[in-house]
Amino acid sequence: MITEQLKSVIERIKSQPQSPDASVEKRRAGMERISEHVARDVNCEPVNAGGVPAEWISAPGAVQDRVILYLHGGGYVIGSINTHRAMIARIARASNARALALDYRLAPCDGSVSMVARRGLQAREDRDRR
Repeated sequence: MITEQLKSVIERIKSQPQSPDASVEKRRAGMERISEHVARDVNCEPVNAGGVPAEWISAPGAVQDRVILYLHGGGYVIGSINTHRAMIARIARASNARALALDYRLAPCDGSVSMVARRGLQAREDRDRR
């Protein structure tokens, strides 16, 4: 059974214009636009993790020595702490832990990466139609 939260995420994704020719930059911007808001009681603290921008995300009562290292998905093409923050917060809350989310560099958007991303997205769309 699909939860109301998942239904909400699916609707936000479907609300975005879908164009197989959209640039990676436009796809990234679309993901940023549909990012969820984090619960008000969640603490999000930007930090430097050995030269990598990161963020500690924790809900009240988190056990300080229980830590999750979170690397967002997206194949180095799409996604960020912003696009995943609310989900990270829910995972941290459910685990009664703090989460360290890394905001690692995405692949450059030159023609080769854009072509690979388009082919990967097209393959996924073809698979989903089956």
